Amino acid sequence: MKIFLVVFTLSFLFLSCAYNKTELPLPQQDDEPTITYTNFVKSMIDSNHCLECHVPGVGEPAPWDYRTYNGIKTVAISGALKTRAIDRIGPDPMPKGFPALSQGIRDTLLMWINQGAQQ
Repeated sequence: MKIFLVVFTLSFLFLSCAYNKTELPLPQQDDEPTITYTNFVKSMIDSNHCLECHVPGVGEPAPWDYRTYNGIKTVAISGALKTRAIDRIGPDPMPKGFPALSQGIRDTLLMWINQGAQQ
C-alpha cells in the first residue's frame, strides 16, 4: 500500500507539472511612439550631412530637396530613402562620403516610413 501511495504521489506530481509552450504576445502597435517629421526626421536630416547635397544649388547636385517635409516625404514614400540610407544598397549608400547612420536612427526612420511618413 505504501508503494502504491508513493507511486501515485510521484505520478501525480510529475503529471501536474506542465510547460506552457504558448508564445508570448507581441507588443501592440499602439505601444510604438509616433514618429513624425517634426519630432525626429527634420533634426536627423539637419545633423547628418543630408543638406550638404540635398539642397538645390549647394554641394554636389542631388535629385531631391530635403529642406522641406514634402521633399523628404517624396523620397520616403518612393522607397529610395529606405534603399539608400536605411538598407545602404546602391552605388552610393547615404550619407555619401560619411559613416552610416546609426542603427537607432535607421530603425526610427523605418518606423517613420512604416507609420506613413507623418508630418
